[in-house]
Amino acid sequence: TNRWIIYRNVPAMMVDAPAGWGLKKGSEAFHNFYQPEGRFERYGSLVSSHFTWMVEFSWWGRAAYLLAWSFLLLLCWPSGKRSWYGVACAAWVAFATAALFTPMANRWVLWIVPGLLLLAVLVERIRLKDWPSKRRSLMPLGFSGVVLLGLLVAGSLIRPSHPKVAQDGAWVTLGSEGETEGRTWVVEPDPAVVGKAYGQKIRGLVSEDSWSGPRIAIEWQEGEMAPSSEDRLFFSGAGVTALKGATLEQAREAQEWILLNPEAPSGELYESLDQCPPIRVVWGEFNPGQGRLIWQALAGKSEQVTFERVTAAGKFLPDWTLFLHPNHEPTDS
Repeated sequence: TNRWIIYRNVPAMMVDAPAGWGLKKGSEAFHNFYQPEGRFERYGSLVSSHFTWMVEFSWWGRAAYLLAWSFLLLLCWPSGKRSWYGVACAAWVAFATAALFTPMANRWVLWIVPGLLLLAVLVERIRLKDWPSKRRSLMPLGFSGVVLLGLLVAGSLIRPSHPKVAQDGAWVTLGSEGETEGRTWVVEPDPAVVGKAYGQKIRGLVSEDSWSGPRIAIEWQEGEMAPSSEDRLFFSGAGVTALKGATLEQAREAQEWILLNPEAPSGELYESLDQCPPIRVVWGEFNPGQGRLIWQALAGKSEQVTFERVTAAGKFLPDWTLFLHPNHEPTDS
C-alpha cells in the first residue's frame, strides 16, 4: 500500500534534506520526489505524525524531537516512591504508538489528557525530589543516537533515493554530480501548466537509462539562483512574473530561457529583451491565454524570441518534460 511506500522512503527523505523539507511541506516532497510515478494519492501528512515532523525538521530538530520523547517517557516511568507514574507512562506510550501509524498528534486536543498526566507526575517528582538516576538519564541520549544512526544508514546506504534527490534550501536537485556540464533550472513551476506532480515527471525522466542531460534544479521555496552561461532556465505560466528585478538580472546569465504557456511579460522584461539570452516560447494550441498574442508579436519582431505551438495541448502541457532535453528540436512554430 502507499502507506508502506511512504514509510520506506522516510529515511531517504531525511538524508536528502539535512536542513529539513520545511513545515507543512513533507507530504508535498513525498508526492513529487518519492511517490512512484503515476501514483497521485494526496495526503495532508506522511500518515504518521512522528515521520512527518522529523522529515520537515533539520537533523538538529530530529535529534531534539527524539530526546524530548525519550526524556518524557523516562520521567513518567514508575519509581520506587510512586508506582502510579505508570498510568501516565502507559498513556504516553499509547499516544506515541498511535502517532507512529496515524497523524492523530496533529490535533492539539488529543494532547490534553496525556499532558495533564505528565503535569501531575512532574508536580509529584518536584515535591518528593524523586528524579531518575544519572545512569538512567543517559538512556535517552543512547536511544536517540541509535535511532538517528539507523535512519542515516537506511536513507544513504540501504534504500537511497533514485535518482538522487538533494534538497538544499530553496532548490531540489535531481541527478548526480558530474553527469553533464551545466544545469537546468525549473523556476516557480506553475501546476496549471506542468501539473501538480511535476516532480514525478522530472524524476521519471532523469531515471531513464537514456537520460544523459544535466542535473535539474527545481525551485522548492523562494530563493536566489546562480545560473551560468551553460545553464537553461524554465518558467511556466504565472512563474514568468518572477522575471523582474534581481531575478531578471540573474536569469540573463543563462544560455537559454524556455517559457511554457507564459503570462504576458512585465514591462521591465519587455523593455530589456535585447539584453536577454535566446527565449523559446512554447504554447499549447488550445490555450486561450491573453499572453499568446503578445509573445507571438515579440517573436515576429525580435530575434531573441521564437514561438512554438504544441498541438493537441491547452494550458496544461502533458509532455512538457520533453523540452528538458537539451537537444530537443522545435516541432511547430
